[in-house]
Amino acid sequence: MTVVQDQEWLETLKRSMVEPVEGLPEWPSSETQSIFVGASGEKALDEAFRFYEVIRDSAGGLKSDTNVLDFGVGWGRIIRCFYKNVSAQNLHGVDVDPAILEESKRTGVKGDLQQICNDGVLPYADKSMDVAYAFSVFSHLSEKSASHWINELMRVLKPGGTMVFTSTNLHFLNICRACKEKTDDRNPYELYYAGLFEDPHAAIAAYENGEHTHAAVGSRFLDKSFYGWSAVPLGWVQRLIGDRAESITFTDDGSFEQAVFIVKKAPQKSFLQRLFSYLAWIGRSLNASRRPACCLKRLRAIL
Repeated sequence: MTVVQDQEWLETLKRSMVEPVEGLPEWPSSETQSIFVGASGEKALDEAFRFYEVIRDSAGGLKSDTNVLDFGVGWGRIIRCFYKNVSAQNLHGVDVDPAILEESKRTGVKGDLQQICNDGVLPYADKSMDVAYAFSVFSHLSEKSASHWINELMRVLKPGGTMVFTSTNLHFLNICRACKEKTDDRNPYELYYAGLFEDPHAAIAAYENGEHTHAAVGSRFLDKSFYGWSAVPLGWVQRLIGDRAESITFTDDGSFEQAVFIVKKAPQKSFLQRLFSYLAWIGRSLNASRRPACCLKRLRAIL
């Protein structure tokens, strides 16, 4: 879309806040909006629309048959932005919260919306999605949970597909440090952030060293072993995804309150390329004393 078309589409979405617009869902209450995304109304939509533009442009455009997955769909704030480009049958959204999924269906959010379990699997086939995205989801997941779900998203992403997600950043950790060091006249928000990390300086050092940094808090559907506040550095994502990615772009320029990761999954390798990769992996595995069963499992994957 052109800049003018983008603006017209955004204005149409905003109009749906105050009056029925054919083909667009209703909006949940301002309270529901704020509980899930920390904002409501035009502020919530403006952020969602900018994120949609990042996803669309990173994917090289969208078509009616582009398969799109919203990981953490919530009340449908972002997925509705795709209605201009993608048919509803190719829009997919998952969430762990059954109540918010019911609210999305009640308000008429279009697409295949499904509930997932905290440590479950995505209900989609391997290499079935062209685009996957998550806004402020990995900002809350523990390292174990984040590893699991990024691996799942990479599994369902097609070769050459695009994954875009956000995470809190060094700025967030510095806010926690400043709140911790402030000793008087702290407001409720400052008290909350001050209590997240026992040692904010250690958390900052870990993040700068490329380590996943997590403060366990818990929520309605995720206990402390899964959920809290997390800052995900580029190095950690690079190590986790490895050569499954053609490229990983990290942007933390203030465009959003969180850092943005854009992952392009590596294109499908030919049989010979996969075979040579396997032989190289076998050499590394023998040095690492991996079991034969592990090697056989990898061999079956390339045949």
